Amino acid sequence: MMSTFRSACVPVAGLALVLLSSCGGSDGGQRAAQQPAAPSAVSTSPPTTAATTATGQPRTEAAARAAATGAFTAYAAGDYESSWDYFAKADRVISRTDYARVLRECRPSGSGLVPTISAVRPEGASYVVTVTLAGVAASRTMVYEDGQWRMRATAETKAAWSKGADSWLTSLRSQGSCG
Repeated sequence: MMSTFRSACVPVAGLALVLLSSCGGSDGGQRAAQQPAAPSAVSTSPPTTAATTATGQPRTEAAARAAATGAFTAYAAGDYESSWDYFAKADRVISRTDYARVLRECRPSGSGLVPTISAVRPEGASYVVTVTLAGVAASRTMVYEDGQWRMRATAETKAAWSKGADSWLTSLRSQGSCG
């Protein structure tokens, strides 16, 4: 059964991945089929490659996987501004500057660890990626907007961000999620 992530939008089990944290979300116990891991050398900026079409990134599983990998790699590298860029526009209820500031001040334990994209499956016009780190897995939805694949924040994470940076930082600290 898929592990459930619990917290107030903070990393769980010391994994330090706000991108993974879901404040209680899971995939409902459905484990996706295993896929090969994404390449380890990934840019921390939203991808724009030769495979990108004139209208943006291709609408393919590989492109959605690459974007998810880029988001997690940017976060692990401490490039919080770039990791924020990967979030869907509707979920950016905290400013890029505040997101990066909170994470730099908090310095979540486990920073530097990059999860493996263990599965990708289509779901309508989106893709659901299953990410695994230290035996803990979570699913995240990748949506296509403005020619780019973007990650949806969980409702709980978005709610925590909407309370403001200082409230989010206080929550992270009170739960012992900061290093």
